[in-house]
Amino acid sequence: MDVDERPPAEVNEFTRLLEQYYHLIERNQGESEDALKIRSRLNELSIDDPDLITADMEIERRREANYLFPPLYFQSQFSMVR
Repeated sequence: MDVDERPPAEVNEFTRLLEQYYHLIERNQGESEDALKIRSRLNELSIDDPDLITADMEIERRREANYLFPPLYFQSQFSMVR
């Protein structure tokens, strides 16, 4: 029997907020003011949820990638090619 782990976002606040949070992370805005507000509410609803740990790891991965290769580095490399 195939059962979804979470109720749909339309009826569950945690699921809806988690989707919004992941969208911000995907746009490299996981540490923005909006993301932090959402994360605070997610923590209130279910601080031990494994998806929050996954989100933390993704934010850290993206932070490290931007540290090693900041966006301006790529822009300057491409502008030299002309």
